[in-house]
Amino acid sequence: MAKRITAWTLAAGIGLGGAAVATAATDHHAQLPSGDAAVTFQVRALLASHDPDAKDLEVDTDAGVVTLSGTVDSPYLRQRAVELARNAKGVKDVHDQITVQTTQ
Repeated sequence: MAKRITAWTLAAGIGLGGAAVATAATDHHAQLPSGDAAVTFQVRALLASHDPDAKDLEVDTDAGVVTLSGTVDSPYLRQRAVELARNAKGVKDVHDQITVQTTQ
């Protein structure tokens, strides 16, 4: 089953990141994302930190295979998003379903 983290969930996670880390450091029973959810979270975090324009991309992970979808403004942003996803820990492959928005 694919795991999906939306931009809102990511923003909430980043906004609360300090609290989550502090909680995890003091509470040994805190559950951090694992498996596909962890891969999805890491890819979303990499996209958001390296390229704010990629925040609206959808990231789905199934058995370590990441599928990126959505629209970006340039071929460079598309290539960069795929490159960042490939470099995330736990990613076995990346399926690029990103479209480049053309201006008229």
